[in-house]
Amino acid sequence: MAKLAITGGKPVRRKPFAAWPVYSRRESQALEKVLRSQNWGGYPFPNTHASAFAAKFAKAQGAKYGIALANGTVAIEVALKAIGIQPGDEVIVPAYTWEGTVGPVLLLNAVPVFVDVDPETYCLDARLIEQAITPKTRAILPVHLAMNFADLDEILRIARSRNIAVIEDCAHAHGGRWRNKGAGASGDFGCFSFQSSKLMTSGEGGAVITSSLEYYERTQSYVVTASSALTIASPNSRPPSSKLNSSACRSKPGFARKTWSISRSVSSARRAWAS
Repeated sequence: MAKLAITGGKPVRRKPFAAWPVYSRRESQALEKVLRSQNWGGYPFPNTHASAFAAKFAKAQGAKYGIALANGTVAIEVALKAIGIQPGDEVIVPAYTWEGTVGPVLLLNAVPVFVDVDPETYCLDARLIEQAITPKTRAILPVHLAMNFADLDEILRIARSRNIAVIEDCAHAHGGRWRNKGAGASGDFGCFSFQSSKLMTSGEGGAVITSSLEYYERTQSYVVTASSALTIASPNSRPPSSKLNSSACRSKPGFARKTWSISRSVSSARRAWAS
């Protein structure tokens, strides 16, 4: 075995890594443009920049729809809400991950079920998933760690056969591919982070992608408080993998109007509480 550099062996690298993040005049000009616009918060949603970015990012990853969000943790929370997660539902997660993967599960009063990781990839070990499934299991949340992918072939087989949703945590997998599909495009949702340490960064930020119009509708209704979704979903847009609670909203005539009514009621309650 070669001698470690720390004990006097030859270093693998002598030149320091470049500072991160990197930027050019293009980023500087874009920031100045937003600064001058005085539209810093992205309202009304989605504003020009957020909408363009989300569409291009989703397409680059191989999905039909995308929404820019505050961070990757919020992206997972929104995805869990969109599939209809309810208090007491179980979500299978890897035992080795960042708290941002599990935090949203707890925030929704659901139960994270930890499954060990594959020692070769440090990703969720698909071989151990089936023994962790119970009648309360509603979703599997694999994390693609350090550009290593969880075994999506096996995870999707298990999920599809049981009508369980799959939400991919792709915070480390921007641009990565599985079976010629971009990260986040195989499951029902793909959730991304653009925090400072990530492969693609805006300092902070996140995105969720999906190819289901119904799920896209739901994510919009959750993100845009006191507003309806921006498109009308087809009654037949529900993917076969989603196991939805009966209390979750379903796509049908008047879906957007009902969503707006619910959101308006929530917003009114918040204002009353604040006063």
